[in-house]
Amino acid sequence: MREGDCTAQGTLWTIPPEKRCGRCRRLKSLDKFGIVRGRPRSYCRECHNHGILNPDSRAEKRCGRCRAVKEMKEFGKLGNRRQPYCNQCRSEDNKARRATLKASGMAPVICRRDYLARRKWGKLLKQYGMTKEQYEVMLKSQGGKCAICRRTEREKGTSKWLLHLSVDHCHKTGKVRGLLCRQCNSAIGRLQDDPSIVRRAADYLEGNLTWPQV
Repeated sequence: MREGDCTAQGTLWTIPPEKRCGRCRRLKSLDKFGIVRGRPRSYCRECHNHGILNPDSRAEKRCGRCRAVKEMKEFGKLGNRRQPYCNQCRSEDNKARRATLKASGMAPVICRRDYLARRKWGKLLKQYGMTKEQYEVMLKSQGGKCAICRRTEREKGTSKWLLHLSVDHCHKTGKVRGLLCRQCNSAIGRLQDDPSIVRRAADYLEGNLTWPQV
């Protein structure tokens, strides 16, 4: 067997002793290339390391969609690298995606805030069977405040933003009981939603709770 040959399940595979780098296009020995999953990389070690440390070192880049070679500034940044598609192709893809959503009856997401709001109301409907209108009616009936402490998140100092109150429900029946702030909702959950434990906690805080002396 010649040097550079190997066998795999009885089949003879010939590994060339040299490989051409996909970046500098120079023919180099295999020891100049890194190994990934048992195979040599497309770029030699020198070009690979230079590309990681200097992602903008190349003046041009080929778009993965239109296959045109364009200047590096035509590609948006993705971490320490560049986007695989040029800005023009990405813009066309976004327009096509918005048109598809509009044709299907779904309004396209304009910004992250709209996306998070739509996701919140969708989760509310799926988990509690409550629509946005029903939530707003219940919030208005409570005066826009927590049903227990009668304060908002901003008034309590837990957040400088006016956050939505949490939906409190019975874990046994699944029935919605009201809207609570994060602290009150967490408190009754830690007290196991048991009224007797809550009453004993109130007696303890008022100093009315007694127990046999040892």
